[in-house]
Amino acid sequence: VTKKIYLVVQFLSLSCEVYRHEILKALKKIIRPDFIYERSDAGVREKEGLEEKSGWIGDAGQDVITIRENDVLLRVDIAKGQKTGYFLDQKFNRKKVAELSKGKTVLDTFSHTGAFGLNAFKGGAKQVISVDLSQEAVDLINKNIELNHAENKMSSVCADVFDVLKQYESEGRKFDLIVLDPPAFTKNAKNIQKAYGGYKEINLRAMRLLNPNGILVTCSCSYFFDSEHFYGMIMKAAEDSKKKVQILAKYGAGPDHPVLSGYPKSEYLKCAVCRVI
Repeated sequence: VTKKIYLVVQFLSLSCEVYRHEILKALKKIIRPDFIYERSDAGVREKEGLEEKSGWIGDAGQDVITIRENDVLLRVDIAKGQKTGYFLDQKFNRKKVAELSKGKTVLDTFSHTGAFGLNAFKGGAKQVISVDLSQEAVDLINKNIELNHAENKMSSVCADVFDVLKQYESEGRKFDLIVLDPPAFTKNAKNIQKAYGGYKEINLRAMRLLNPNGILVTCSCSYFFDSEHFYGMIMKAAEDSKKKVQILAKYGAGPDHPVLSGYPKSEYLKCAVCRVI
């Protein structure tokens, strides 16, 4: 595990950019990081009249570091990984998956670093398959599998999740637990219906792939696709898959991602634990 304290920052709006000096000063005082890496390399900055930028602020550290989360070791690429390199908001939802995985066959989709799958492995899963479209992500998943000595029970697949779900259904494959943690299918209000179709398809197919009383852990990180759309989509997917679905629990982001009263978009992450009968 990397012993130094790494801080990854991202300034996407002009309002933040104006106060970047003050923000960095406060973060340095509170966190006392050894290294700071900036990942302000998102295209949305152009809409604010800002150039994209990334790189070390001050002394340079390692671009790829090893962290420990829920007793899982993870290699994280802070320079080239998605957004700031790792999605810490799902930490406790991953722990819940570990608690649900003992003795189960698990399909972990849109895997990114393999974190959900590795938590399932740590929880005693019988078999874990992690799927991601990006070869770079799959290479990192494989390194994380080795790092956690999970080679005998966990494997990775580089493929489009939509295609894999169709393929597994046609092959008659079955799983006890499936994790759906896709990227935001919509980043604006205009594409909600298109996103709805995408979310519904992966959930419908996942429901068909589950054994009776199987567990579906399904997520959405798009704040435009709000709770009403999300849980309504689960209901329609259940109807179309001809399955009965019980929602056992509803979760969101971890406590270090608090929801701001009066700003519903801050409640962006939805995570439903469902039993498919």
